[in-house]
Amino acid sequence: MPAILPETDTALDISSSLIRFAAENKAGLAADVISKIEAALDARATNTWTLAVATDFWTAYDKLCSHLKPVTADTFRGSVIQSHASFWGIGPTYPSSWPLRCARRFSYALFALLIATALSLFVTAAGDTLVKEIDDLRGQGDTIVKNIRNLLIDTPSGISTDTTLSDLSLPKPTKQWANELNENVLKLFLTSDQLYEKANATVFRMLFVKAYPPCPGPPSSSVGCYDKGGLNDQTKMKDLQENLVNFFNYFETRREVERRRDQAATRLQMLKVCFLPALLGMLGACTYVVRMISEQVRESTFTSTSGLRHLLRVVLGSIVGIVITVLWTKGAPEGISVSALSFVAGYSIEPVFATIDSIAEKFRK
Repeated sequence: MPAILPETDTALDISSSLIRFAAENKAGLAADVISKIEAALDARATNTWTLAVATDFWTAYDKLCSHLKPVTADTFRGSVIQSHASFWGIGPTYPSSWPLRCARRFSYALFALLIATALSLFVTAAGDTLVKEIDDLRGQGDTIVKNIRNLLIDTPSGISTDTTLSDLSLPKPTKQWANELNENVLKLFLTSDQLYEKANATVFRMLFVKAYPPCPGPPSSSVGCYDKGGLNDQTKMKDLQENLVNFFNYFETRREVERRRDQAATRLQMLKVCFLPALLGMLGACTYVVRMISEQVRESTFTSTSGLRHLLRVVLGSIVGIVITVLWTKGAPEGISVSALSFVAGYSIEPVFATIDSIAEKFRK
């Protein structure tokens, strides 16, 4: 009696389960297929295995597999609930299957990518808004500085440090000059405070820009920190002149905020050009993978290599997201943003690679 080969033994082990699966899910299996497989199982059990039995079995097994397509023995084994370790072979076991484990992992990945993408979109949008607001405040501050300088150049005669600005005996033009100077000084301090707050915004801190600390000592005591000016309405010229000391601190504040603004703008650009498109491409690819796993579970077509192919697709999605952004440097087609295009390219990478292949083919000629 010829020996049963290991491959034949494995096929015999799963053939009964495949027949049951066919009976439950796909009608029309020929009766002779079932009888030949049952005869082969009986021959193995009674040690009456012959070459004729082996031939009949493989012929019937071929018809069974053809009947079940696209389901195969590999996809069927993958859908069987088995005991698996909780984490990389470590910890207690739990009942699971290939599709279930893969679906769980990619669902977690999709959720994480969704959070990371939403956070990145928020940072880029809020960061762009902050950069614009800082530019506007800087323009306002420069205008106020120019006004203060012009007022100081045109200081009225008779003004001294002991002059009381609320003195009714002062000429009207002098009162107007003092009020305008005081108002501009307060506006400048308020603008400086706003610049300081914008430079310390949470979004800038998320872009790894260090905090802009307040100065611990008296005004102008150190560099790299912020001196707050007084926002009190001054009634004596002496107090107003003392408050003008902080006028020069505006330029230190402007320089420090400008430096931080440039750092944030550079990192925002890197986030928009590289990191965000890669995230959106991965998000699109992962969305497609989760949808595909759902279809594979429904049709019992999840194979032992599906998990690896799905993982590689997500990796390729990140590359496609960046590539599509580079290709559309002047903007996406009308009505579609570059971000949306990165997501779509990650979701459907085949047309993108088909285009790249066609371009590469032209260089080979």
